[in-house]
Amino acid sequence: MLKRRGPSSEHDYHDFACTCKRARPPATKRHLYLALDDRDRGYSLYKLDVLDAADADQAERPLPEPPVLRLEVPESGDACHFAALGTKIIAFSNRSPPLVHDALTGALTIGSRRPPRALSRFPSFTVAAGGRLLALPHARRWAWSPADSSSPVPFDPRAVACHAVHPDGRTVFVSAQRRAGGAASWLDHGTFSLDTGGLSGEWTRHGGWLLPFKGQAFFEPQLDAWVGLDGQGHLCSCDGVSRRGTRAAAPVRKVCEDTPLLLDPDSDGKRDAVLTHMGDARFCVVERAARDGGGECVLRVTTFAVRYGKHGELKIADRRLVGSYLAPRHNVFFKVQAFFL
Repeated sequence: MLKRRGPSSEHDYHDFACTCKRARPPATKRHLYLALDDRDRGYSLYKLDVLDAADADQAERPLPEPPVLRLEVPESGDACHFAALGTKIIAFSNRSPPLVHDALTGALTIGSRRPPRALSRFPSFTVAAGGRLLALPHARRWAWSPADSSSPVPFDPRAVACHAVHPDGRTVFVSAQRRAGGAASWLDHGTFSLDTGGLSGEWTRHGGWLLPFKGQAFFEPQLDAWVGLDGQGHLCSCDGVSRRGTRAAAPVRKVCEDTPLLLDPDSDGKRDAVLTHMGDARFCVVERAARDGGGECVLRVTTFAVRYGKHGELKIADRRLVGSYLAPRHNVFFKVQAFFL
């Protein structure tokens, strides 16, 4: 029987050990991807470097051309929705199968058609959990996930205020408001969770309270808390919620005195802003507002770190303005979408 020969000297041992080490693949640099409705009957996906960007001035300039992806919809007014799963960004409309762009390889593939019940209207939100992309359409059942699609949603999907993924990576928490009147007024409200990896696929109600966020919140391990924006654009955090059982009141929230937003809200008080998690207690916020004089909109991209102060207060640190950009807007119902991949 042949035996593997080991090193015969200290020098040989060094060479032997170095040879046996596996070469680590180079780390892939992550970027910010912006989805915009910047063309009539068209949407674009732009790629921005936000990691190495120095603090820029507020001079407005065009977005870098060309975009990594440009889509055209069949008719003016047709909508497009974007979502992310792993290294992939999925773009889907109400008339055609989704397109899947791999940010790592640059490949573009055609995905399978969405389930019929999700074709009528766009989902209340999409979220990646348990290695799958889940969509909550207005039909009150999850789509794209046969394991849990048999569980009716106990709340009105149109009343969803915010959502967040538990640190386990597979349990989705959703807060839904009470809707007054209408056919769905009998539905429940409060905060619910669904374990996307469980066998039963049943919803759990945790109480009649709401998480303090608007849109998506993200769990930050360094703070041991969910972090997100509230309805007024303030940065806030709260402790995570146990997957089991109920509680009488919402977890205590902390609101940062400073705001990460730089642009004023629209005349009706609404904001078009999205927060994305970069990891290591860093976040990126993208804002969009109409420019004076009409025509194009202003985009502000800002990164910042989140810390707790000496007295446990929530603080913003190391704020950097990545850039101010100009871009047209053609669909008043489309909100800017951002992904850090």
